[in-house]
Amino acid sequence: MYRVCLMLVLLLLLSGCRIEMSLNDSPPATGTTAQSSVPASGNTSGQNESLSIFINGDIEYDESQLNLKAYTNLQEGALLKVILRAYPKEASLREIFNDEVQPAETPVVEKLIEVDSKGESTLTLERQADIVYFLVVRFNPELQPDEIKEVYGARGEKVVVASNVEHYEHEGETMIGVTTSATIGMRPSWAYLQ
Repeated sequence: MYRVCLMLVLLLLLSGCRIEMSLNDSPPATGTTAQSSVPASGNTSGQNESLSIFINGDIEYDESQLNLKAYTNLQEGALLKVILRAYPKEASLREIFNDEVQPAETPVVEKLIEVDSKGESTLTLERQADIVYFLVVRFNPELQPDEIKEVYGARGEKVVVASNVEHYEHEGETMIGVTTSATIGMRPSWAYLQ
């Protein structure tokens, strides 16, 4: 019985403990208010603040066009790069979905869209009904205006939490970006950025 009570006391003590870790060189914050790595809306940033980014979206398409509506917590004025690539016409759906064939390297369309005050971006693109496409939406730090680079870092170094984070080389420097994508089928339908 003594061991059970001791284990319960230890469990209760440990469940109240909290360990905070920081990826920054600055000491942990003091005081009684909790802090989050996800900033309040608007993503205003301090000098050493670590930020979280998400990008997702809906795509509706018919025989002649696709309509992208992207949602993000990026600050207003941030730019998203949209890349649309076509799979070879002779590729079967099985080959495409099993990653046995890749879309063409040369994009059909490559555009920049701006994030609005609600964290949304929209784009309508022309398409052919008999082609399967691969749509990519990216946050690339090197493409951002100066005021956005101040928030997320010139290389994206302030971004520490993101689904689909991507490390890549640009002009000899390692960049931290975020990428999401979707496959666009032949028949009119919808898709989600993942």
